[in-house]
Amino acid sequence: MSRHHHAPELPYCRNCHYTLAAPRPVYCGHCGQETDLHPPSVREMFTEYLGHYVAFDGPLWRTLWALIALPGHLTNAYFHGARRRYVLPLRVYLSASFLFFVGSHLLPHGPVEADDTGQQALASVDQPGKRRLKHDETPAQAAAAAASEAGQSPVEFTTKDC
Repeated sequence: MSRHHHAPELPYCRNCHYTLAAPRPVYCGHCGQETDLHPPSVREMFTEYLGHYVAFDGPLWRTLWALIALPGHLTNAYFHGARRRYVLPLRVYLSASFLFFVGSHLLPHGPVEADDTGQQALASVDQPGKRRLKHDETPAQAAAAAASEAGQSPVEFTTKDC
């Protein structure tokens, strides 16, 4: 079976019903729509996104420049109907949110220290008394170690306390 399930080739454009030329063109000569319609692959979608928004003369750079250098200009342009020239506000927001969350996931979240085994672990500097578990340590052992580091006597829990 083929990966792409193409629609049957019709002698006319699906958009404007204009009759197509004998060797089937890639685009309709009347409205400009593609004549070979198929669901795009992830690669095609990514290429289209990058080609449309990241091009040097594309709307992404105009939008970013207006956001940084011309406060209020994008809002006025959007309300006056100039929407084709810039990236739509929801797309800017979703793209910025996506980049933020990917970036925050990839960056370390605190100072990095090496533990006894030589592995790197993130230190909890802002939360005194709390530390990360080692790979062979139980939560009770971690609590006792944290209490001894803080200079307190460790608290013993028994089943009668529950």
